[in-house]
Amino acid sequence: MDSGIAALLGSLVGGFFSLAGTALAQWLAGREARKLDDVRQDTLKKRFAASNRTWIPMPSLMDCIGADRETTVRHLLLIGARRSMAGSDSWGLKDWPEPQNIN
Repeated sequence: MDSGIAALLGSLVGGFFSLAGTALAQWLAGREARKLDDVRQDTLKKRFAASNRTWIPMPSLMDCIGADRETTVRHLLLIGARRSMAGSDSWGLKDWPEPQNIN
């Protein structure tokens, strides 16, 4: 085998395994983050289900999942919660009314 071809083949194989290793590392890191996201969203759903109140204050929700405000809001929106429009910083997990068909 010509040394030029061997060098090219070695570079291609090395580059492939380098990219594959990086992709695997990112996938594993993302898997842990997704697992934590799932746990946080399940915890929020359980918190709403266990509450006898319609609206729960944001600090209580942040404490129950151990996250900052931005992360908590993201998870609340992902589970379908909405913020109270009464001026308080409270959130509720309520069913949205079906849209009316206007013809």
